[in-house]
Amino acid sequence: MSQKKQKYEFNKQIPIVQPAVKKVETDEILSGTDKVQYILSEHWKKIAIGIGALVVVVIALIVIKFVREHNDLQLRHQLAAAKTVAELQELTDANADHPSAIPALFRLGALYAADNENAKAAEAFKKIYDAQDNVNDFDRLRAGIASAYQLEAAGKEKEAIALFVAISQDQTIQAYPALLQEAICNAARLNVKNNDKAAAAALLEKIVSTEQNAGFWQQQCAALKAQLAEVK
Repeated sequence: MSQKKQKYEFNKQIPIVQPAVKKVETDEILSGTDKVQYILSEHWKKIAIGIGALVVVVIALIVIKFVREHNDLQLRHQLAAAKTVAELQELTDANADHPSAIPALFRLGALYAADNENAKAAEAFKKIYDAQDNVNDFDRLRAGIASAYQLEAAGKEKEAIALFVAISQDQTIQAYPALLQEAICNAARLNVKNNDKAAAAALLEKIVSTEQNAGFWQQQCAALKAQLAEVK
């Protein structure tokens, strides 16, 4: 076989490798406003659907906010316009979790107390104390103390003692020394009244450890402690 033919046969056995050709997309060779224009022209339907959905969501949120604000305003007007205790009671029962229910419950408790319906007054104030939202700590604690006073007035002294003690152990009450000492002093006073002087003395010991002087209630607790010392 000639040398030329051998070379030809050898070359036939070598596969021809085609160079890889990268497909170049149109948006890869465009830039700036031309690229934006191309993307918009190619995908305008998808973009329009996405924008439309976003607009619908925004409108829905605006409508929901408007409806809530309208309902809130309407409820505040209804609570303020309530002419009877029964009407105010019905509104607060139906909207117990609403922020406007807190001042309405204070008002309801005061109205019941004025009519000497102390148990109902205690219940109204207790709802504020038990609330976890829509009320600041000071008003919540103050409502709890008011509820305990009304329980005492209703003849439920043991329940009043338990509530006063619970308030004195509340996690937030250390920020309000006057309320703390008021709760302790009244719990001790009722324990003395019920001949449980040991419990009263134990409660009053907590007053000694408080650093801030709360004025009136500090003096009341000191007087009660002196009274217990005289009895011994």
